[in-house]
Amino acid sequence: MRTAYHRIKRKIFPDTILIHVGKSGGSSLGKAMHDAQIWHKTIHIQPIPRIRKRVKYYLLLRNPISRAISAFNWRYRLVVTEGTQHGRFPGEHEALVRYGSLNGLAEALFVNGEENKAAVADFQKIHHLRESISFYFSKVPVRHIAPHIAGVLFQESLSSDYHRLFGKEFPQYREKKNAKPGDHQLSPLARQNLTRMLAEDFEVIETLFELGLIDEPTVQRARQEQEPT
Repeated sequence: MRTAYHRIKRKIFPDTILIHVGKSGGSSLGKAMHDAQIWHKTIHIQPIPRIRKRVKYYLLLRNPISRAISAFNWRYRLVVTEGTQHGRFPGEHEALVRYGSLNGLAEALFVNGEENKAAVADFQKIHHLRESISFYFSKVPVRHIAPHIAGVLFQESLSSDYHRLFGKEFPQYREKKNAKPGDHQLSPLARQNLTRMLAEDFEVIETLFELGLIDEPTVQRARQEQEPT
């Protein structure tokens, strides 16, 4: 017989957990799940603490380089342009101003094939660049949580993924504009350096594909990001 304690505990720990990797459309997805009365707990800006049995995990991702561009531009807007979070993280404002764009920062990450420690340190000072995709799996590896993952959604295919997993149409929310024209452009060197810097993020996606949790078109989109344009 279930006691009142068990009912309270059930309310505290829902049977659905959304792992929301930053700058992947999580605000819109969370709102859609709330509006659809899909009760869930969100893990955000922290490593997955541990696996809970009898819990369904949904993973929200974005292709690593697209996510990094969005993260840099979003932080630049809040920290430099608007100044509303100027001093939130030590050294972040200085790092953003020093390079001015993710392209500038990415080109500085490696010099003659060697890691530029100062640029890498600046990269780690920027919110959401520091909390990369692999950051979320630093305590619980992908392979350990894989049997509990009920579905993976990508920002690039969020509407169709949401419909496939939850059987509902994804609402059309107003997008937040955070980049100036050209802020998404990367030189071949910048893309090459970011691919190297974010190697563990790409590895997470490859592992999800290997385990059958994402399909080939999805992994191919991520692989294409690594190619010079």
